[in-house]
Amino acid sequence: MIDRLHAELARQGHPELRPAHGFAMQAVGAHGATASDIGRRLGVSKQAAGKTVDRLLAAGYAERADDPAAARPAMESVTAAWGHLPQAVGRMAASPHALDGFLKTSALFESTTLDPHSRETVILTVATRNQCHLCVRLHEAKLARLGPAEHPARLEAVREFTHQVIASSGAVGDEELERFFRHGYTRQNALEVVLGIGAYTLSTLANRLTRAA
Repeated sequence: MIDRLHAELARQGHPELRPAHGFAMQAVGAHGATASDIGRRLGVSKQAAGKTVDRLLAAGYAERADDPAAARPAMESVTAAWGHLPQAVGRMAASPHALDGFLKTSALFESTTLDPHSRETVILTVATRNQCHLCVRLHEAKLARLGPAEHPARLEAVREFTHQVIASSGAVGDEELERFFRHGYTRQNALEVVLGIGAYTLSTLANRLTRAA
């Protein structure tokens, strides 16, 4: 039976794989696993599991990433919400504090009084400035799904204001503030823009640092 499985794997273009590799991939699952986890699930030593994982890595069927235990709950929450674990999230999990900080601040930003079009414009402005191509693609698609903005000039105002906040390190002039307010935004909105800049500066810089962008 084992010989037949080997032959079938070879026929399908995977001659380097053995049934044990399939069992290991099942053990890894959607949330990932350590060599110790895989060893326990397969009933083998950590060293034996590590060798199996090394074969999967060499064949390109798995990716090694830092996975501190403290980041597991956050990653499981993201996986449940998205249906998969984005690579950028997995890489940010090397610092559970950074991942937790981003997830919390981005959730707070989503709950602000800024309308969805304005929020996405803030995010895209930060992502474009920081050259995070991953974030640009994701949030351009999200903005497109929102449909045309009712007042395009208003979005241009929040885009310009976001640039001004970043360029001046927050020391935006009175004239620029008044121009922002003339488009219906408030002082609360101005501070919410700062929150968005903070959340997505964290994610875009982390994505570039970890080569996820």
